[in-house]
Amino acid sequence: MLAVHVMHQAIADRGVTETCIVVGAEEYVVESDGQEYNHVDHRLDCPTGLHHYDTAEKDRVAVDDTIQRTYDPTSRVEAEYDPPQDRPLVRGLAWAAGLACIAPRTLRTIASPDGQTVPELRRRAPPGARGRSLR
Repeated sequence: MLAVHVMHQAIADRGVTETCIVVGAEEYVVESDGQEYNHVDHRLDCPTGLHHYDTAEKDRVAVDDTIQRTYDPTSRVEAEYDPPQDRPLVRGLAWAAGLACIAPRTLRTIASPDGQTVPELRRRAPPGARGRSLR
């Protein structure tokens, strides 16, 4: 446990962070203590070159997503990876877009006395324009 703390402290002290793009992912099976576990080898395109990031299948990162990679420039300790967090903003925008599409129709239906959708209002001609051509 002390070694993990020392490695993490080394990355915190002298680590350099770069943003990498996931360019591929390949599943493989790891056997440990008679159990099989699915893992994913992510191929990353980083400013410092191509790198690999291994995770359990449940922590898979989508291709074209970005990952923060913090590495030790002296190469004494292994790099640490910070996968993308759940994106509440993107999820929130998707919900807002969906609501924007259905809200007007729903409100028209609710506002209607008989529960039917209220027909769209027709544009009225300006006063005095009745019976004349609007060319």
